[in-house]
Amino acid sequence: NAFDLPFERRIGRFKEYIPILSALLNGETVSVEGRHFTLREATLRTAVPKVPVWIASGGEQMHALTAKYASGWNAAGGNASPEAFKAKYDGLAAACRAAGRDVKELEVCLLVFLAPEPDSATARRTLEGLAARNKLTPEEIQARTWVGTPDEIAARLRPFAELGVTHFICATSLAPDPERYLERVELLAREVFPRVRG
Repeated sequence: NAFDLPFERRIGRFKEYIPILSALLNGETVSVEGRHFTLREATLRTAVPKVPVWIASGGEQMHALTAKYASGWNAAGGNASPEAFKAKYDGLAAACRAAGRDVKELEVCLLVFLAPEPDSATARRTLEGLAARNKLTPEEIQARTWVGTPDEIAARLRPFAELGVTHFICATSLAPDPERYLERVELLAREVFPRVRG
């Protein structure tokens, strides 16, 4: 609302916007008389280093734009199953083939919500605390936020890495025990990621 960008026609606006952005980032001067944007001799007026463009997409139209313009893909949505992720990835791969590209040229990221804990007892307490706080069952929490030991979290991430994810956006749980947040982040770096990469 602050920028007068309504939710309606967002894909149409993006279809018009992404070629403009790409041209400007490539140092071109752009003139466009479009449905959503009008530019006259527009330029960034400065040398711009190569800027990687990442697009979050999950459907056919957005996959086509990702295949044509992006250097990275965000598999929209968090904590998907490997099967759901693979279906999206296969859709993107088809769009890349149609655009004359190999999907392996793209960096791929996935958002995951997780709470790594040093041992099973702490993980169980965290899971129960999150369930009580959110008025959900522990099973419902595990479907939304993966809670577990470094081995357990790595086992949840590894199938995605094997399917092509090169970057994980990790939303690490602050609750319960927010004073332990940095400990969870350190566990990710020190204990989880080496197990995923290995």
